[in-house]
Amino acid sequence: ALFAFGSMAPQSLLGEQPFFAKRRANRHLGVPLQFHRGIGDVAKCCNARYNVAMRRSALFVLALSLALGCQAAAPDLGPLERQVEILRGLKFKSPVVVRAVDQAGIRAAVASQLDLETSAPDWPNEVAALKAFGLIPRKMDMKRTLAGLLDSQVAGLYDPRAKVLYVSNDAGSEIDDELGLSGLILPDGFSTHDVFVVHELDHALTDQHFNLLSLPLDDASNGDRASAARCVVEGDATYVMARYAATALKMTDAQIELLSDLSNAMAIGKQLLPSYPDYIQEELLVSYLAGYELVKEVKAKRGEKGVDDLYRHPPASMEQVLHPEKYLAGNDPPVALKAEPPANSPLKLKRRIFGSVWGEFDTRLILQAWGVPAAEAESAAEGWGGDAFSIFQAADGSTGFYWATAWDTERDAIEFAAAASRATGVTVERDGRRVAVTCLSGPPLLQQSHHQDTKAPGNGER
Repeated sequence: ALFAFGSMAPQSLLGEQPFFAKRRANRHLGVPLQFHRGIGDVAKCCNARYNVAMRRSALFVLALSLALGCQAAAPDLGPLERQVEILRGLKFKSPVVVRAVDQAGIRAAVASQLDLETSAPDWPNEVAALKAFGLIPRKMDMKRTLAGLLDSQVAGLYDPRAKVLYVSNDAGSEIDDELGLSGLILPDGFSTHDVFVVHELDHALTDQHFNLLSLPLDDASNGDRASAARCVVEGDATYVMARYAATALKMTDAQIELLSDLSNAMAIGKQLLPSYPDYIQEELLVSYLAGYELVKEVKAKRGEKGVDDLYRHPPASMEQVLHPEKYLAGNDPPVALKAEPPANSPLKLKRRIFGSVWGEFDTRLILQAWGVPAAEAESAAEGWGGDAFSIFQAADGSTGFYWATAWDTERDAIEFAAAASRATGVTVERDGRRVAVTCLSGPPLLQQSHHQDTKAPGNGER
């Protein structure tokens, strides 16, 4: 049960404040990494399996009794707790249990949990799904990739199972170095370490009021729903963290307005992870950035009570996160589908090893992986109404998939079918507002193919 915040690259939410201007040329200052244009690129979130492999919130179930290294006297977080209470509009029901640990201890715990996660029985099948859809390279060593992502300074992490907030006692100066803040003239009393701890304190506060583990954060059967719930948790903490930093840095209204520049933050955040596939980059960013946007919109329309209700009634899909007006209207639930190929499909001769729901956001990423330009992929995915997929494996280890999708309008279905047909190795069949995509042996290749506008059997609604 781990929510972790640290640092990974030089960014900040400071806009063009004078004391940052002199280093913009070589430090990319002005935009954060894991949350919305805001705070000093923070987030090396340790949600590896959750965000990267079917969003199962890997490190969200970390028992930090594992090798936490040297412990020191717990810091006094009282002043920060009071700031979080004001910014969030809630009161702590009980004191937060705080433990100070060193970076070696935190990293050892993260490494131990990663070993546990990657040895789980369904881990290979989750990775196989990503490879079957072409989201990650077929020869990628996912465990090694995740280990590389997690090798960074972590300022703090919250464990909702143990109800303990772990704070690094030796990350402050190193985080400043990674963020490019060393030697800069910052406002008196400003601490990047505190900014990250505020994020974790928000997790502790909302856990006391709403029980974070009651959310569908580990719903393997519906990764889209799990991802949406994650956006609530991380978006809330990111919003509070951003407001804290904005206040501490005395930002202008214009600079605060930059927080709404979601597409720019995503684009620049991805520049910080150039060696990782687009899928990993985008999944690593979306729960913070899109979650922030959702919380901001809900708070503007319904106040703090509306934000509280996000926990009581979380969005049912990433569609409702990406389009907050759909969540607020409450009249566009996702269509439940069965990913059952037709009786005469060759996939029936293979073993089904995994299945879940992609959702609008991952549909966009899949189309991009299949060669569709980003703007077209976003447009083609926006009419998403529901989906489900199944992964099938042959005796020789090769994999294929059947992907059933539903769309808001027939025009949306036609647009998606045309976009999906850009890949070779897939069969795209449309029946009204339903589109089925079949790949007998993946992953699809990034070339143009012909679209078959025919009936799509086996695309039954549940």
